[in-house]
Amino acid sequence: MTAGQLRPEIASIAVPTTIDGHQMVGDDFALTAGWGHFGTGDAVMPGHGRAVERSYTAAERKALGEAVSVLGESTLDIYLNTRTFWRNVPAAVWEYRLGGYQVLKKWLSYRERDVLGRPLKLDEVQHFVSVSRRISALSIGCPPESQPAPATVSAK
Repeated sequence: MTAGQLRPEIASIAVPTTIDGHQMVGDDFALTAGWGHFGTGDAVMPGHGRAVERSYTAAERKALGEAVSVLGESTLDIYLNTRTFWRNVPAAVWEYRLGGYQVLKKWLSYRERDVLGRPLKLDEVQHFVSVSRRISALSIGCPPESQPAPATVSAK
């Protein structure tokens, strides 16, 4: 998802949002929703965090189109903290597992402010978006971009 224009069904997934609709600033980047904590020694243990399951909005359902049948009939808002969340992470994307681990939840557990020692950076917020969208694209069997990226030629 580094070239070309995102397909509409992919662009509507995992949109960084604040509860008041303003741009994210300062403490909005602090992951404090309880996704992870230190256990015994330096082991990071997953927490429950805050994921709010809901129905798709009309606009989300329209953007996803037929992909809803693969991504699930519900979606989640995944909270960084009390003010900021990723809007519209489809249930199938949130539950996606690799090697037995829930991919997105595992990633969040290591980024909790008390574990990481700092708020997230903008590129880390975007990484969650990118991974969510890639899982979505894999699940529905389509490339994330609507147009192929131009081929690159390397000089030897």
